[in-house]
Order: sequence, then C-alpha cells, then structure tokens
Amino acid sequence: VGSQTAIANSGEVSAAVYQARRWGKTLTYNLSIPDGTYAVRLHFAELGVARVGQRRFKVLIEGQTVMPNFDILAAAGGKNRATVQTFENVEVRGGLQIQGVALVGTAQFNGIEVSPMPVADNAQLPPPVKLTAQDADGGARSAVPAKPRAAVAAPDPWPVAMARGSDASWIAAPHLADGDTNTLWVGETGAASWAVALDFEERIPLDSLEVLYAGEPWPEVGIMGTDNLQDWFDLAQTTNRPVSCRAVYVYFHGNETGSVPAIREIQWEGELPQ
Repeated sequence: VGSQTAIANSGEVSAAVYQARRWGKTLTYNLSIPDGTYAVRLHFAELGVARVGQRRFKVLIEGQTVMPNFDILAAAGGKNRATVQTFENVEVRGGLQIQGVALVGTAQFNGIEVSPMPVADNAQLPPPVKLTAQDADGGARSAVPAKPRAAVAAPDPWPVAMARGSDASWIAAPHLADGDTNTLWVGETGAASWAVALDFEERIPLDSLEVLYAGEPWPEVGIMGTDNLQDWFDLAQTTNRPVSCRAVYVYFHGNETGSVPAIREIQWEGELPQ
C-alpha cells in the first residue's frame, strides 16, 4: 500500500520506502539469499495510528525475538517520521526469515534492507565479480596508490582497499583510495549490489568519511565501521566524533536503472597512525 505523505527523518533513504507499507496480524518474509553473516536494517514509519500503544508487535529474525514489544510511533517520536532498527552479525543458513507478530492492532513493515557483513579475521579484511578500475576518460590504467599525505610510517599502499559485486570474492581496488581523484573505480555491470571496504590496518580516530562520485551520488548507500573487525556500527548514525575505527564497509544497493556506481575516491578525516 502506498502513500504520498511527507516523511520526516528519512535521511538518505528515499521517502518512497516509508510511504509504502505492509501490515497484518502476522507478517512473514522469507528471503532467498546466500549463507553468510548480514546486517539487517528494518525501516518503519507510522502512517496510520495516532497514539502510542495503538500498534505494538514483536519482530523475529531467524526465529529469535529481536524486538519483543515494538511501537513505531514511540520509536520514531511521532507520526509520519522514519525510524530504522539495525541488527548486525545475523547468521543466515538456508535463507533469511523475518517476522512481525501483532500484540495490539497489526504488525507493519515499510522496508527491509539486508547487507552482507565483511568477513574478517584479526589480521585483515577478506582476501581480495570481477570489478573494473578505469580512469576518468574510460581507459584502463594501473595506478600506484599514494602514501598517506602525512610524514608517518604507515603501510604502503594504505589503506588496503577492496571491492566486490554482489556475493563474489573480494579483489584489490586501489583506485578507491589512491589519493588521485582522476582515477575511477566502476562496479561491474550485471551485479545486483556492490560493496567496498577500507582496512586501515590499525585503529584510527575517524572524524568523517565521504564518497566522491564521478556523477550523481548513489541513492542507496550504507556505511558501516568497526574498531575490532567483529562488532560493526552504522557510521552515519554515530554522532560522537572522532570514532575509533579500524575499517569501513560501504554498501551500494542495486537500482532499477541498470547503472553502476562510479567512485573517484573515498576520502576521510582523522589522525593517521604514528
């Protein structure tokens, strides 16, 4: 069911996600996705009821209750306001199931977002979908990543940059962080989604991170960070800066136009390792 109601607090997420909804006493989504570890983001906006307590439901992921008594209106702080509930490190085997079970009124979902978590050990992100790296005029080139722009003894190349399309293997993608905005990383055509990762190889105090595009900014992007390669947080929702960060993971959702992300550089601000 769709609506043209204006949605507040939607951030970078399209208001159309929150203007559509599905409701019922019991809602079940069975998503056929490869086995792995995922971040699940559930998007909600209350378009119907007017008072807290008129809609309450529990949410289960893979049969486990993750929200036992959820009230959209209370969580969002009002009607027609977006709220996102994030659950990380969800282990999926044989498909992902998400359920809403009504306690008062009906259960409701506006959007479900599932992003693969980077597979990492204590040494580095996953070893390096074939992705292309091109310069600005479209010709293939090899680029030597620049050293960090500071007089520090940091690894070279640094940070370690990798990319993949859909669920393919990670490969090295130095154009993402080579210090040269004239070089371009382009996601492989035909992939349903794309992900890139930067591994700083040790914790740094990160103030900000920005993706520089060759054209229009990508409409659906998620940015995760970690300081231990195990526990991940939504960097866009982290207000206390700087934040200790060992690695970042940027996920680009597919769209209906058939276009692919084209990135000149991922830039950040923070203290470099000494």
